[in-house]
Amino acid sequence: MYSSLAARSDCALLRSRRPVHVCAAPRRKPSPARASLVSLATEFYTAWGRADFPVLDRLVATDHVQVDAVWAVGQDGGRENLKAGIGRFTSIFQNSRMTVLTAAADEDKRQVLVHWKFEGDWEGQTTESTGLSILDFDQDNRVCKSQVYRQLTEPEKRMRQQQQNKD
Repeated sequence: MYSSLAARSDCALLRSRRPVHVCAAPRRKPSPARASLVSLATEFYTAWGRADFPVLDRLVATDHVQVDAVWAVGQDGGRENLKAGIGRFTSIFQNSRMTVLTAAADEDKRQVLVHWKFEGDWEGQTTESTGLSILDFDQDNRVCKSQVYRQLTEPEKRMRQQQQNKD
């Protein structure tokens, strides 16, 4: 009986041509701790895009570890190194900005997975890059580690090529 009802119901949906949305589990409101981590990650990337160093000083641990195959192979340590890298990167572009597209937090691990987009103007054109990051937070709600996965922007590709041609 159930299978024939399901079959009739499926056929009716197909005939109606309405979109069918399937959800495995009902959406729950995020816990305050999870929402707080996502908010901090969003604030971190907004400050990153603007090279807002006073905000980054508040949000990033002094012993921060950056893992980024584009900027540096391996691990690069310290908040000051992170800020220097952000300063170099954002100085290439006019109107640089970062937007968090999606973020999901694991409050037990104190990690946030962030899908972000960078945009900036270079030589009169807007360039963009998207990437994924895993941000780890310490007990003081500061970013203590960031693992970044992204592609080079077009200006970075050109500058890297120019540097290789000089060498």
